[in-house]
Amino acid sequence: MVEVDLRVEPPNLAAQWMMGNLATLLADLGSAWPACSGDLTDEVAVGLHLAEAMYNLRTAAAAEELRIQANEAMAKAFDSVDLILAATNPEPAFAAESATSNEQAPIIDKLFSDGPARYLVRALLGGTRILGAVLPKLPSAVLGQASERFPDLVNMGALTIIANIYGNPAVSIPAGTVDGLPVGLQVLGRHHEDALLFDVALAVERERPWPLTAASAPKRSFVTES
Repeated sequence: MVEVDLRVEPPNLAAQWMMGNLATLLADLGSAWPACSGDLTDEVAVGLHLAEAMYNLRTAAAAEELRIQANEAMAKAFDSVDLILAATNPEPAFAAESATSNEQAPIIDKLFSDGPARYLVRALLGGTRILGAVLPKLPSAVLGQASERFPDLVNMGALTIIANIYGNPAVSIPAGTVDGLPVGLQVLGRHHEDALLFDVALAVERERPWPLTAASAPKRSFVTES
């Protein structure tokens, strides 16, 4: 077994990745945006406003540079190992009613739930969008600074995003619980070695089977008339 510190080598491109994905969502919404913002969750609506303010050619270029760095780091890791084992998600599970899984969650939840705060955030993003037209490097710089100063904000999905970026197969295996909450073990393999990952997951399932549970169906009563 070889220990590879993937927390250091691959860059955290969650912020840029999110901006790009939200930009594609605008294409799906088309002319319905922004009038449809009230029909979306607060997180998605604010995220779209954020993408409008932050995503431009400079941001896309920064994301591409980070993607290349990520590919190089992953390729280097697979030169030394056949499989990479990591937590499926670097953050613990969070409450269903919470917007994020990090220590700043109460602040972010307040921004999403408080009407005046939401409008203030949108106003600030609108100002950033205007400034970005004059200073095109500004949005990418802001995202970079936010990722460095508040890494917890972009940790959610950081270990699964890298699999999507690199394009290698991965499987998440139930690995027990922490404080009663389930955690997953993510196993990443080389390109086109999906079958090997299925074998690994099957071997773990046979040795340490996990319960297959589902919510109980509600009881139904039927009234018939004669």
